[in-house]
Amino acid sequence: MLDFPPYYIVDDKREGLGRDEAVIQLLNQALKDYTVSTIMMPASRAIYALRDTDKLRCLISLYKTRDRVPIFKFFFRVQHSWLTNYRRIKANHIEQT
Repeated sequence: MLDFPPYYIVDDKREGLGRDEAVIQLLNQALKDYTVSTIMMPASRAIYALRDTDKLRCLISLYKTRDRVPIFKFFFRVQHSWLTNYRRIKANHIEQT
């Protein structure tokens, strides 16, 4: 996994506190009735993997572009300011925008 703050932080004392890592934790908490596995892969491979309709996949932080809209379903947007106070947000308070 790349060290890519503020999304993923793997290479300093704030390791594991990236925004996308927090979103993954919240999803895991919200989906307790499901078996969830996290796989780290390069973005280009992840976009390719999302095209496989035999499996249900979720990609955190995929930029919404005109070309991707007909192919993928975008559920909600998370603001960058959310990173600083994500611990106060409960999983059931994430709303679709």
